[in-house]
Amino acid sequence: MKLKAILNNRRFKHGSLATAISVAFLVVVVLINIISSILVERYPLKIDLTPNSAFSLTTESKDFIKTLSQPIDIYVLNSEKSFSGEDAYYKQAAEVINLYASYNDKIKIQYVDIVKNPTFVSNYPSSMNLTTNDIIVKCGEKTKKFAATDLFNSQTNEYYQKVTTSSKAEQVMTSALMFVTSEDNTKAVILTGHEEGDISGFSSILEKNNYEVVTKSLVTEDIPEDADIAVIAAPKRDLDTDSLKKLDKFLSNDEKLGKVLVYFADIEQTPTPNLDAFLNEWGIKVKDGAVFETDTSRIINYNAFFPTVDYKNTDYSGGLETKKLMMTMPYARPLQTTFDASGYKKTYELLSFSEKSGIRPSTAPEDWKPDTSKLEGPIPALIMSEQLMYDNLTPKRSQVIVSSSLISADQSILGSTSVSNSEYYINLLNKLTERKDGIVISSKELGSKELGISQSQANILGLFFFIAIPLAVIICGTVVWLRRRNK
Repeated sequence: MKLKAILNNRRFKHGSLATAISVAFLVVVVLINIISSILVERYPLKIDLTPNSAFSLTTESKDFIKTLSQPIDIYVLNSEKSFSGEDAYYKQAAEVINLYASYNDKIKIQYVDIVKNPTFVSNYPSSMNLTTNDIIVKCGEKTKKFAATDLFNSQTNEYYQKVTTSSKAEQVMTSALMFVTSEDNTKAVILTGHEEGDISGFSSILEKNNYEVVTKSLVTEDIPEDADIAVIAAPKRDLDTDSLKKLDKFLSNDEKLGKVLVYFADIEQTPTPNLDAFLNEWGIKVKDGAVFETDTSRIINYNAFFPTVDYKNTDYSGGLETKKLMMTMPYARPLQTTFDASGYKKTYELLSFSEKSGIRPSTAPEDWKPDTSKLEGPIPALIMSEQLMYDNLTPKRSQVIVSSSLISADQSILGSTSVSNSEYYINLLNKLTERKDGIVISSKELGSKELGISQSQANILGLFFFIAIPLAVIICGTVVWLRRRNK
């Protein structure tokens, strides 16, 4: 009877109901949490509130990923916890990498701690030199390997320490997927043998954008027949007749054309009359001196020899001019076209310095100052010469590209988010080689972002923040003080 009385007790009934509801609620919460975790892990349900969408993929990458039909394996050679725990940029990179599997179930991602699982490395050739934090992208027989540091742009600070400035994880990962899934890859050859300048930064962006890059000596080796692009970086020794014949043979391609030669000039070069004569045959002259800019709204870091340039031909800019992204040509040599058209060749001015630009002669004394009454702008900054022929009605083309500035292709410039040098060069080469799988993705910063403003704009902001605002505060304070004093 007592038990029955307890069960029929109103307090017991209400208490039991409350307990049941509480238990049911907890079960629902746990189930929702489990289901949410599974969904978030499998599908991109997270909301990215960063201003530059640093933890999201661009539409271009997502559209490409969804087209993939082959199984793809991505291996990160560390535990996910250790890899993500390196710093904020590694955390962002891990988030980006994990997103790829969210948009295509053909993509599998595995984190492999090679310290605990050393036998994994034995599955790959020793020449790959696999180490902790390396990343492998594999599809069938094609493999792409890169270090985690390749996911980031970096620069040396005032204490000579290398610091990360931005993330290019999405660009590197999407390019790797393109590389392993593409049947044909565009091949670029870096030509050496004449004391060329440093072009490692340019080679790096080519590789990150799915180009196959090799290096060959123009003195002792032929240019590979399957190369689509050849690059010469500001040689300090002139090219001999044999080397120039190799360039002619490359561009002719047995009269099939279809080749691109890229030449970077530099103000520290010694005279190269043979090479100059070769370029002159293509209607391009590299002149003596260094280009300077007198319009302060077009210079960077108060440096007249660090100017921005205009997009003269928008067919090759990839829309950068509409995005108002500046391109810079620091310490550039002046260029000139020697003809508009001659035979099957025609020249095009792609980039240009402003009307207020001039040329400092290489023989100028240390106390030299520009004469603003003798400016020579606009001066070409990048010229393309194209040879166009027809096989019946099918056009055949080879191009020679001359850039006035080797430094415009330096790693520090190409990795900067304030200028568009990296995007422009890749857009240009993608267009000339008729690549349809090229995607250019801007680097993303996690911390403070460079403003990317001109010098005159910087001066105006400086006056506003350091003079106008303090002066306004002083005036307001004085007025308030006087009013209170006279009450």
